Amino acid sequence: RFRNVWIRETPDRPAPPDGYAEIRAADVSDADLARLVGHYERGPGDLFVIEDTADGLALSMPWRPGLLPMVPLSPTRFQLEHTAAVLTFDLDADGQPTGLVMEMGGGTYPATRVAE
Repeated sequence: RFRNVWIRETPDRPAPPDGYAEIRAADVSDADLARLVGHYERGPGDLFVIEDTADGLALSMPWRPGLLPMVPLSPTRFQLEHTAAVLTFDLDADGQPTGLVMEMGGGTYPATRVAE
């Protein structure tokens, strides 16, 4: 013991089960994926851009370089690979996206689809 720093033994914890941190991707049609591609505006000049890549959909943001692969959890819900963020798309009565909401780090970030 030294001032307010203590060292003590702790019990061993079991390892997490196999597949603990895996994302279980849903099977989503190419047509359902294609309709989500586009620009989604959070504010003036602040766009989420959903792109179709050879490996599936990916997200780019103005404050972060590169593309973040999107893993489908359902036709309207995606998790960003290697990131604790989830995107949920809002669809109109015709099934066309009108916007999305990103949940990340305890925050919620809505964005509206805009013409390209």
